[in-house]
Order: sequence, then C-alpha cells, then structure tokens
Amino acid sequence: MILFFISFLLTLALTFLLVKKPLVTANPSSRGMHETPKPTSGGLAILLSISISSIFLSIDTHFLLLLSFISLIGLLDDIYNISKLTRILSQLILPVLLLYNLPIELSGYTLIIYFLIIIAMTYLVNAFNFMDGIDTIVVNQSIFILLSLYLLSLEIMPINSHIESITLLSLFSILGFGVLNLSPAKIFLGNIGSYLIGFIISY
Repeated sequence: MILFFISFLLTLALTFLLVKKPLVTANPSSRGMHETPKPTSGGLAILLSISISSIFLSIDTHFLLLLSFISLIGLLDDIYNISKLTRILSQLILPVLLLYNLPIELSGYTLIIYFLIIIAMTYLVNAFNFMDGIDTIVVNQSIFILLSLYLLSLEIMPINSHIESITLLSLFSILGFGVLNLSPAKIFLGNIGSYLIGFIISY
C-alpha cells in the first residue's frame, strides 16, 4: 500500500511541474468550462507515475507497451492535432494488439465477442476524451469505476494480482492528478490522459 501512496505523491509532483512548465496549453472551447487557456496533457504525469511504480510491481510488459502506445498517440494529438483518421485507426489497432496476446478461437461466438471488445474499447477511449475539459469529471468517473471494480473484486469477482495492481496503481495516480484538477482546475488531462484512462478501464 505504501507504493501506491508513493505513486499518488509522484503523480501530484509531476502534475504540479506540468502546471508550472506546461507542455501544451488548451484554449477555451464550447464544451469546456474554462474561459482562459489552461495547461493540459496532465495525463503524462499519470503515465510516468504508473511506469515508474510498475518497476516494483508485477505489471505485465504487454500492458505497459499498449499503455505507452495509446498515450503517445494522445500526446501527439495534443501537440500536433493529428487527423481524425489517424486517431481512429490507432484506437482500433489498440484492442487488436491486446487481443493478439490471447489465444484466438475461430468460432462464430468468439469472433463476435472479440468484435464487441474492439468496439467497446474504442468507445471508452473516446467517451473519456469527450469529457475532458470539464473540471474533475473524468477524474471523478475514473475513481468511481476503479474503486468499484476493486471493491467488487474483494468478495464478488476475484481478480488476479496483476489486474489488482493495475487497478490500485491507476486509482492512486489519478487521485494525485485530481488534486490539481479540482474546480477551478489548474490543469487538464489532455488527449494523452483521456486516452490512457479509457484504455486502463476497458483493459
């Protein structure tokens, strides 16, 4: 548990650094709450915290590679505003790469399940991306979902230690970011953060 608390402090410190030295700035938009430019790409702090903390936990390398992949797409989108086609293709490739690591059974039922997983993961990544820009909404939703999954895992649906570590590590890291995302927010997640959280929860 101490390591998870350290990930909270590490994310908080990295987020504070991104507030003081913004990597990207978000301008006001019709679906956001802010009226002045705000630092964004705060999800980078979460990614770095999870990556550093994972050294001391049994986090699957395949998960970390996919997390880094979708985060890189999000960061490039924050900085260069990449095309919609590139975004959607990368989001579709992500669940395919995840499923590639699983044994493929070429039955009609299994293929339907795999197809639904691809659609669901793409949907979640975009759903969290749509919510970013409104103070604390992505953080609150993420904390609720991750905490619910963890509490359910204690009695109702046991999970392996790998998934439990990812759940708690993500929860504490997002909490660390959330301190500076409280209204009025000092920083937003950016595409890197919303893509990252959407992937973690769907994973």
